[in-house]
Amino acid sequence: MSSYRQPAPNIHLGNNKSAVGGGSLIQEINDSLAQRVNKNSSHDQLLSKEYEKIMQKLEADIRGHIRLEHEMKIHLDYLEGRVEELENTNLKLSNDKKQGAKKVASIEDKLKSLNSEKERELEKVKLDLQKALEQLQVNDRKYREQIDKLTRDLDLLRAQTIIH
Repeated sequence: MSSYRQPAPNIHLGNNKSAVGGGSLIQEINDSLAQRVNKNSSHDQLLSKEYEKIMQKLEADIRGHIRLEHEMKIHLDYLEGRVEELENTNLKLSNDKKQGAKKVASIEDKLKSLNSEKERELEKVKLDLQKALEQLQVNDRKYREQIDKLTRDLDLLRAQTIIH
């Protein structure tokens, strides 16, 4: 960075010797002006160095901010990618959940259907069993009656055989 430096003015009042004080007054004025110009030039150099330091610090701050902005952009890109990845995962999980719910509903329907079918079969078996039980009771009565009749007939035959 270049620094601005104002050139010191070249002041020469010449070798005019006036009648007032001779050459020494002019020489004193020239010397005094030269000292003031040197002081101003020295002050300008100090200001220029301070200005240079301030500019360098500001440039360093700007570079730091640019670097930070670049890092933030990189991090933002990463976060945007991560958000997109999570959204895709969420969408996939949502679709999987819907498919799973459909499968569960289908299995529940099949289970209900099988349950209904088995209940109908169970009712049929119960009816068949009830009919068989009733038939068994009828047959049991019938056979008991036959046994009772045969037992009476046998007792009657025995009684007749003993009497004869």
